Amino acid sequence: MKVIGSILKTKREEEGLSLEQVHKAIKVQEKYLTAMEEGDDKAFSAEVYYKSFLKSYAKYLGLDANTLINQYEVRKIPQNVSEENGADGNKSGNSKSGGNVNLKKATATVLVAVCLLTAFLYLNKNISNIVSEDFHEHEYENAAAEAGPKDETQSVPQVLAEPEPEVKPAAAPKKQNSAPAVPSRQKLLVRAVENVWIKVDSDTRGLYEGTLLKGEERTWQTNNGFNLKIGYTPGVKVFFNDEEVDVISGSVQDVNTLALKRQ
Repeated sequence: MKVIGSILKTKREEEGLSLEQVHKAIKVQEKYLTAMEEGDDKAFSAEVYYKSFLKSYAKYLGLDANTLINQYEVRKIPQNVSEENGADGNKSGNSKSGGNVNLKKATATVLVAVCLLTAFLYLNKNISNIVSEDFHEHEYENAAAEAGPKDETQSVPQVLAEPEPEVKPAAAPKKQNSAPAVPSRQKLLVRAVENVWIKVDSDTRGLYEGTLLKGEERTWQTNNGFNLKIGYTPGVKVFFNDEEVDVISGSVQDVNTLALKRQ
């Protein structure tokens, strides 16, 4: 990160600019400008703020912002890889020392499982035989009771009454499904009072990220809602569905994140 900071500082000094002049131009506090020039990305509460401020600073100095951000991403990789390799080394050492113990535990578990399965099959077979015998015995007794004593005389045939036709109730008319309501479009308007960095996302995709110049105004529409990030809350006015939104409440060091949901 110090290489990136050195590039920023060198370019600023070549342009003859002070930190105060840069702050007034892009609305990023001087302490964050100093942190970027010193390569201290931990001074930012979230990585997204560091990358956004870095992008605005680089564009203001006439540098390629995407190249600097790519350098930042590449320089993070070696540290993450070394940490993962260290963790794998510990795991391999532990597996060697505990291999014999795990094998013994696995063998004991298999033996216990085989014993339980054998006992279950034996009990299940005996229970099935008992239930089957009891069932056949009850069937025989019920059949004998229903037969009753035999009558030697010839029974007189009975004339069965013809069953009445069954009248089925008329089917109720089916309800027609009403047409689904069309969701209303949600409108977001952002007006820059000062130069200010913002980021606008919908629920499904990013809509805008960059610095609005003083007096500039932008409008977006979506079916659901918006997620809005503001780098300098005093420098912007926000209107959601033609109603002004309070962007100051909940801000931290003039930075705020808002979720504007569909009404």
